[in-house]
Amino acid sequence: MAWLKYALLLLLALVFAASAIVGGYRHTRDMQQLVSLQKTGVWALSELDRELLRFVQTLELVGLNQRSHDQLMLRYDLLWSRLQVVQTGEETREIRDLSNALAVIVDTEMVLRSTEAAVLTLSPGDARAAEAILARFSPLLRKVRDLTVDGFNSQTSTTRELRILGMAPSFALALLGTLLSGGLLLTMLLVEGLQRRRASVVDELTGVPNRHAFNRQLLQMSARKRRNGGRMALLLIDLNDFKEVNDAFGHTQGDQLLRMVAERLVAAVRQEDALARVGGDEFAILLEDVESFEQASVLAQRALESIGRPFKIGTSEIFIACSIGVSFYPDDHEDIQQVLNNANTALVLAKQDSGCSYRLFESSMNEAAHRRKHLADDLRLALSNRELCLYYQPVVDLTSGRVVGVEALLRWHHTELGYISPLEVVSVAEHYGMARELNEWALHQACQQNKRWQDAGLAPMLVWVNISPGMYTRHDLVAAVIQALVYSGLEACWLGIEVTEDTTMRDIESSPGILRRLQELGVPLALDDFGTGYSSLSHLKRLPVKRLKIDRSFINDLNHQPCDLRFVQTLLSLAEQLQMEVVAEGIENQHQLRALRGAGCHYGQGFLFARALAAAELEALLADNSISLQVALGVAPAEPDPDLASSGSEDESCHRSQPSAARH
Repeated sequence: MAWLKYALLLLLALVFAASAIVGGYRHTRDMQQLVSLQKTGVWALSELDRELLRFVQTLELVGLNQRSHDQLMLRYDLLWSRLQVVQTGEETREIRDLSNALAVIVDTEMVLRSTEAAVLTLSPGDARAAEAILARFSPLLRKVRDLTVDGFNSQTSTTRELRILGMAPSFALALLGTLLSGGLLLTMLLVEGLQRRRASVVDELTGVPNRHAFNRQLLQMSARKRRNGGRMALLLIDLNDFKEVNDAFGHTQGDQLLRMVAERLVAAVRQEDALARVGGDEFAILLEDVESFEQASVLAQRALESIGRPFKIGTSEIFIACSIGVSFYPDDHEDIQQVLNNANTALVLAKQDSGCSYRLFESSMNEAAHRRKHLADDLRLALSNRELCLYYQPVVDLTSGRVVGVEALLRWHHTELGYISPLEVVSVAEHYGMARELNEWALHQACQQNKRWQDAGLAPMLVWVNISPGMYTRHDLVAAVIQALVYSGLEACWLGIEVTEDTTMRDIESSPGILRRLQELGVPLALDDFGTGYSSLSHLKRLPVKRLKIDRSFINDLNHQPCDLRFVQTLLSLAEQLQMEVVAEGIENQHQLRALRGAGCHYGQGFLFARALAAAELEALLADNSISLQVALGVAPAEPDPDLASSGSEDESCHRSQPSAARH
């Protein structure tokens, strides 16, 4: 089809030359007006008008199954190229200066972009889909036509103001000039056409095909599979935390990193495979004629290993992880769009793994994705309708048994799905942009409840609130804490903030600053799940935290015989050197309690003392002083049924919800 287009351009140049020769002796004013029209963008605008009409006519015929999809795509690409000529270049500046030109050009581009997916997937004979697309393009016909008329009128007005110079060209001179201008016009059109053709399918930054080219290859490859049989694989690749690289090193080095990633991926794929950059830090690979699932797995692993190696940029050495989602056609679905969705679902789950990871799509992933979306929709309502609540687990002095504080734990009972793990609630909130609302709600609830306890005459104690990673890294935690304290009237010294070790590592540079501002407010700070992360001692020394919480997994190890306290003793010694308190989580029996006491651990929490309780239950527990008596006498209270504890099936309700036992 390309040769036909160039032949038509050549024919137009010849016709133009013949017309110029025949009219060589016409009046000078007419000749100057023609030259002026060539130098302006009126010709380009008229071509846009004509190509828009042709595209609409072809679209109607495709809906009637009288034209093929390839013919429609040809008209669609030509329409894009005509619009780009009008949008850029000195020769069309006077067109863009017209009063209504910018609005028409923007409207045309927006309609083209918003209908791209529908045009790419339109099947001949699908009249309803064609009519839906036509409804978007029809208003443009009149707008572009009016703009074309305005352009011609404006050009005519300008031409009248030109000073007309007398000229009487000879036949030979007219012929030579016309041929030269026609040849120059043809050359410019050919060069510009090749450049725009390349720009429409190649990513300018990395040099690999872009999203538009990828979508076309995806449709063409799937069509071949439908006709000839066989399997193809789709891999979606996302660079983890690429935004942090841009923030730390700047966009210039970020762009260089993307180019280097593209180079490594080009080296990792076969020559017959299709690689494209489909987003800011997202790439895609299409494998045709895949003989086995392992073949795609091998490529995914090769890509992970390639990107996992350090990148040398200037004087910096950058490490970046990536995640890959893989889906197969037609094994995972016979609709290619659904295959793309499946690969994206697998990618989302791969990003939840640590480091570099890839996932092959499984049907159960769609069920998990539907559940997460369902929970996200209902969580928004639950937050506004007060269907969530907090329960409180005592933190105990291991020597006296005195309750020195409580940890606030999230509870949600879904009306359809039952008890939802707080870990799942937090994950959904982070993924769907509700981290700020959820954390602010928890802070307000905990502060108000602690103030009510103080007003009721209970001895003042700390209430500790866990802060999720999204709130810590992307939102103003300090402002949220101040707001909760001011609204409740609680003094800052009675609200404690817990963040996990890994959360502080997500933003190493700003972490000390955030925690120091909270410390300046008078808010105590704790590092939760200590020992399970990967922070360095130098980083830990920079954090102004008051206490470390030893993860329950290390406390469970104390059940083994002989009891191995070496790791716990190491953490206790480290905390002593850093002048920090230590709280042991998950204490469930007297054996663990005696071992921790002997090692010098002062504080702890767990089912040995009390499960998480509703506010009223906690008040009753504090009133009878039962924990202090039991710890002092060395007698374990009745331990809760493990099934009951894990399901959180307490009798108390929280508005319309029941408590869940996992922790927020």
